[in-house]
Amino acid sequence: MAAVMSAMDGVHTPMGLGMAPSLLGIQFALAGTVSVLPAALGGLTMMAAGTTEMTEPLVRRLTWFNAVWVAGYFAVNLRYQVPPPVISGVLIEAVLVLRLLKG
Repeated sequence: MAAVMSAMDGVHTPMGLGMAPSLLGIQFALAGTVSVLPAALGGLTMMAAGTTEMTEPLVRRLTWFNAVWVAGYFAVNLRYQVPPPVISGVLIEAVLVLRLLKG
């Protein structure tokens, strides 16, 4: 594994704006994004659903939106066989589906 990471760190790709990140840097940036994005979307949804101005139909639409993107997130990570996001995707999706079934 160390040899692969060292090789990735040695390959730099020019991407404009004077930047030429290594493949390892790109990997870490994408991993960080995938870690932060679900938490941010979940936090925004919880903030919106927690307001008194939020109507039930709008909460339902937000739940559907979240169910769709989490299903996509789950499918991509299942396709590439990455266990941690698959597990978290299943758990999040279960909560969303239960909320949709509850009505």
